[in-house]
Amino acid sequence: MTHDSGTITITALESLQPCDEGLLAFSECFPDGVALGEVPAIIRAGAPMQIRPYLGWWFAHFPLPPGTNLSNVDLSGAHLFDANLTGATFVGANLRGVDLSGADLSHANLTGATFVGANLRGAILTGANLQGANLNRADLTRADLTDADLTDADLTRADLTDADLTDADLTDAILTDADLTYAILQGANLTRADLTRADLTRADLTDAILTRAILTRANLLRARINEANLSSDKDHLDP
Repeated sequence: MTHDSGTITITALESLQPCDEGLLAFSECFPDGVALGEVPAIIRAGAPMQIRPYLGWWFAHFPLPPGTNLSNVDLSGAHLFDANLTGATFVGANLRGVDLSGADLSHANLTGATFVGANLRGAILTGANLQGANLNRADLTRADLTDADLTDADLTRADLTDADLTDADLTDAILTDADLTYAILQGANLTRADLTRADLTRADLTDAILTRAILTRANLLRARINEANLSSDKDHLDP
């Protein structure tokens, strides 16, 4: 691939060759004349399957410009580990089964994105907008979700072990059967959140807001809830 400017066309995309010989082959996937800055456009055009295993390496070395818009893109199954995606927009994107372990998604707009079964272990999501995102069965072990907006997000059966959710907004979020063992939820807003059967063993809920939260059959063994706000008589908390 050259670094010269070029225009992406359907013909150019069809000329992509398989990439199965490691990272050096990644650059050979693209036809001559496709510039580095046009890679996001290629992804928006469909992210051919042959380049998806190498996208993490690509974005780790060539970060997207802040605010890059990849809304509604299909990156299902892509390898984006350690990628620098700070401030990117993935509204409504299909990120099912994607590997985003260690990726930096600080302040990214992920509204309504699908992360079903995605690997987000150790990902940085500080200040990210995840309103209405589908994180069913996602692995968020040790992820940093400080100040993240998870309003209306679906975290059913998600693994949030050791995750940092300090000051995160989880209003109306679904956390049924979620694993929040050792999670930090200091100051988090869990108003009307559904934590049915969630495992909150040793979780830190200091100053968390649990107004009208559903905690039916939740495991709160050794959790820090002494300073949590449980003021509503509508909260459901089994002994």
